[in-house]
Amino acid sequence: MKYSCLLLLLLPLFSAAQTPIYKGLRISLFAFETTKQAPKSITLRCSVANTGRYPVVYGKNETQPHPTLVVELDTQAIPALLRGREHLLSEAVKKEKINLQAGAVRTKLELKINLQAAPTDTAASTPILQNPQEGCPDLVFDTVFVSRYTDR
Repeated sequence: MKYSCLLLLLLPLFSAAQTPIYKGLRISLFAFETTKQAPKSITLRCSVANTGRYPVVYGKNETQPHPTLVVELDTQAIPALLRGREHLLSEAVKKEKINLQAGAVRTKLELKINLQAAPTDTAASTPILQNPQEGCPDLVFDTVFVSRYTDR
């Protein structure tokens, strides 16, 4: 009796229509290396990976990145000069030509970052990445450390 009452309470949750899968695009920047540094700019070499489910294709002569493009950063490895100004990395990568299938990695991407860029109001310029009715994005691990390694 107790279990049937619980099942009746949970039935509306299971009978609700399934929400669609998150359809945003996601890339990750990592393995940063400073190649040139000047008072007003810094040039970095890094790797970029498509960590989403769908291909990411945009470039200088093609359409701009999809408004829901999420740019993840290896926050442990970004140069100290850019800490607190991570949005400059996101803006710089969106000016490059990117064509990556899901799971693909591109190495040696050069990013020139203008350190004198006018600050933007991130709350006003950041698009809403998801509609609560559409569900939530995939789980993302920012930085992973190996705690124990074995041959297995």
